[in-house]
Order: sequence, then C-alpha cells, then structure tokens
Amino acid sequence: MEKPPLISVIVPIYNVELYLRDCIESIINQSYRELEIILVNDGSTDGCLGICQEYEKLDSRIRLISKENGGVVSARKAGGMVAHGDFIGCVDADDWIEKDMYQIMYEKGILYDADLVCVSAYKTYADGKRADFKVRLEEGVYDKGDIREKILPRWINYEKFFDWAVPLQMWRHLYKRELFMDIQLKVDERIEIGEDIAYCFPCYLRAERLSIIDRCLYYYRQRDSSAKRSFSKNRNISYKLIYEQINQYIEEFGLMEVILRRQCLFVLFFCMLLYSNDLFLECNKIAFPFRVSTHSNVIIYGAGMFGEKLYSSFTRKNICNIKLWVDSNYKEYEKVMAPIEILKEEYDYILLAVLNPKSREVIRSKLLGIGVEAKKIIEIDHSLFTQQYMETILNRII
Repeated sequence: MEKPPLISVIVPIYNVELYLRDCIESIINQSYRELEIILVNDGSTDGCLGICQEYEKLDSRIRLISKENGGVVSARKAGGMVAHGDFIGCVDADDWIEKDMYQIMYEKGILYDADLVCVSAYKTYADGKRADFKVRLEEGVYDKGDIREKILPRWINYEKFFDWAVPLQMWRHLYKRELFMDIQLKVDERIEIGEDIAYCFPCYLRAERLSIIDRCLYYYRQRDSSAKRSFSKNRNISYKLIYEQINQYIEEFGLMEVILRRQCLFVLFFCMLLYSNDLFLECNKIAFPFRVSTHSNVIIYGAGMFGEKLYSSFTRKNICNIKLWVDSNYKEYEKVMAPIEILKEEYDYILLAVLNPKSREVIRSKLLGIGVEAKKIIEIDHSLFTQQYMETILNRII
C-alpha cells in the first residue's frame, strides 16, 4: 500500500504560552500520522520557547526553529524553508484543531488531487461559547474553470457588502507544497496587517484544483488582544504592499481583471476599516464610510472591532458630534450604553458600525421595532469604495 503523503504543519509562535499546549496537543494527536510539525518561536519573551523544547523531546515529528522576532510572515517563511512535506498547512499558536482535521483534508482533498483545500471553522470565545465560521460554498472539488467562474466572482456579495463566500485565512487551508512556496516566499515581510490576504488571494488565483469542506474542523480563538495587535509605526505600508502584490497576480487574468481588481479593493477596504480607519478621515467632508456630514449629531451602534475603531478615530479627529455609543452587549464595555437609551437622545443619524451584513439587518429591525425612523438609520455606503479613492489614500502612505 502506498504511503500517505507527508503534511508539514507550520506553527508561528509569539508570546502565547497560555494557549500553546492546547495547540500543540491538538496537532500531535491527529489521527493522520504522517505529519512534520514545525514550531517557529518568533522571538517570544514569555515561556513559549520552554514549552516548545519540552514537546520537541516528546515527539520526534516536531522540529523547533527559534529566531529573532520578525513577524508572522517571516515565521511562516522560516517554517516553509525547512518543510519537507508534499502539502503544507498553518495553525496559529493560540488556536487548536479537530483530531481528524488532516485525515479529512487528505480524504476529501489530497486524494482528489486538490492543490488547495479549505475547511470551515468555529470562532471560540472566553466564556466557552462558539459560533460557526463557515465557508459559504457548496462542499466539493472545483477545477480551475470552476474557481474562475463560480468562486472568484462571488468572493464578496456586492448587494450585502462584506458578506464573504471564502474567508481569507491561511490557517483554514492546506496547500500543495509548490503552491505554498511559490507564493509565500514572495510575500513582503514588511506586511504587518492583512498578511493572510497577501497570501490567500493569490493562491485562489493560481490554484488548479480546490476542495471545499463544509465541516468545522478548526477552532479560532477570539481573544480581546487579537483585536488590539501591536504594530510598528510603519504598519500602514502593509496596505500599499498588499495592493501592489495582488495587482501583479491579477494582470495574468485578462477578462477577469476588472472583477478581481474590485474584489481586491473591497478586501483592502475591509482590512483598513478594521485597523486604520484614520487614513480615511483626512480632508473629508463626510464621515467615511457613511455618507453623512461631518458636523452631524450621531449615535454609533456597534462596539465590536470596527465600532471601537470608528468611535476612537471619530473622537480623536473630531468627526461628527457623538451623542451616544450603543451596543446590545453594552455591559461588556465601559463607555457603551444600552440601545434603549437612544430614545432619550436628540440626534441626526444612527451609524451602524458593523461590518457583518446579517448583523446589520438584525440591528436595523430592532431599531425600527423601538420606533427609530428608517431615514435616520445609516449603513456603510460601499459606493464610496472606489479604485481612485483607494489609490489616493495609498499614495499618502510613505
């Protein structure tokens, strides 16, 4: 019987000692045994190195690389350079995986000659709750023609902006070695934000055969610190580098080029709204990404990652007069009030600071239910997201 192919699993590690054991245990206990486990200690200053050394002694499949801190891109590259696997996967060090994840990826992807395999996942929270993080594509194997005709044009639902068909996370994919090395080594190590976009987007452009698996096999740990990553002062150069790199790949696609460039723009806008909303607020007469005047009296609805970024940037830049900040989970936040408090305020608009379209629909319905006028409920205006505006913003970044 032919020996199953070797899968190299790269784990970039930086200061996650509280979660690292769970991650490593979930990998070494996989039912698929033909694994090479590459732990890349990226200059951790906590106890991660000691934990890695402990497991290296316990399992001969583990290989430890310890390097100076250079970021997740450099860590993945370091792992890729020593990997021997026919296929390569990545697991973030604060996450964990289902015990049969790689066995299922083998049976439903590798055996069908897929060079890219994608699984669904769970988002897990500190209180023990979890939520499906599904790939919204039918399970099955897609050839290159299917990828171009059925997947790439559907990447983002234009009618429901930021509704994703295929999320761009490296950790939910398994890559044929040649595909991984060809693209990963070209990702600029200066990219600190959106590094997964810089890698996954080109993978879908280049993939000859793709397998989609509907089952949730990966556990993505949603931590408070995940939304507050530390970046260098030059972090904004990441967006310019991503834009330039992806557009180089898009030029290969002829008639698909217009659609793909639009997808690229939307992906970048999404990332920038989450991490660098300030970039959009220079010399603007509107409260981007909402088409309302900057002198308006507003209520911000949403205290998630985007809502927090919007509130802080609007406050620093004196964008609009913020009358109230509300969220249904108001008890978890210091400055956030209950939505019912809206009825006590005088205001011009309620800005829905929520990127998930389904969540916006629910919020809109609840607001109408308590008597808020429909004309005062304002959603993100995606007609503002143009190539010209994006390039204007990128050209300001030094």
